[in-house]
Amino acid sequence: MAKKIFNIDGNLITFVGSKGEEVSGDSEDCKFVGGHFDGTNCVIKAKPHNPNLTNERNILGQGNTIDTLGQNNNVLGNFHTIDNVDGSHTIGRFAHTTRHGEFNHAYTTAKGRTQRSVLMFEGTTTDANYTEIYLGGVSGKRFIIDETKDLILGFEAYVLAYRVDSGGVGDCMNKFQHATFEYTITSRTLSQVGSTGTKTNNKNHATSWNNRFVATSGTPDFIKVECQGHNGQTIHWSVVLHVFELKTSAI
Repeated sequence: MAKKIFNIDGNLITFVGSKGEEVSGDSEDCKFVGGHFDGTNCVIKAKPHNPNLTNERNILGQGNTIDTLGQNNNVLGNFHTIDNVDGSHTIGRFAHTTRHGEFNHAYTTAKGRTQRSVLMFEGTTTDANYTEIYLGGVSGKRFIIDETKDLILGFEAYVLAYRVDSGGVGDCMNKFQHATFEYTITSRTLSQVGSTGTKTNNKNHATSWNNRFVATSGTPDFIKVECQGHNGQTIHWSVVLHVFELKTSAI
């Protein structure tokens, strides 16, 4: 007759001996409780784990709604809505997370009514053309807009550029910007409000280095993040946005 379990410590299972003492047990004891006997001890054998095949989620809170296709999302708080996005972090109350890799914080009265988030873009330029860069450097992952609400978006941008080819390793740029965009349901239009404010620090770079944010029609509309380098130069770009959002029709 198989022995009863005495204790489970981590992945180690021990059993009750004939005098009530703690013993290692044998293969039959281990098999009975579904463990793996390694010749000396009974252990809980970890199942093969492949995060690329599972929708990993860490959720602490209540009333949260997560799209069935969303992957690798961490949620803390209540009544959040997380769309079909990957690698997001959502905290507070009533946040609406819509963008890949978004770190989103809300403490508000309705879904996404008032929230702030962080978005990180990266990419490379090799010529003087404007080149779109993407969230996490993944093609097609963009700064999309919630077209179900009237909204205003204000953001601060930190634009970092660093030349990596042999002709000018170490040339760099750091730019701080702020910009505002508006979306209205009645006209179905996304537009920039005013001009982008800029403060820049440079080191030995060509004057053509630049970046811009472009209101772009799509399904849904999005703010395109583009960078411009220089012919014959390989430049790595990172653009980090601190986004502040108000959705008026959510009230």
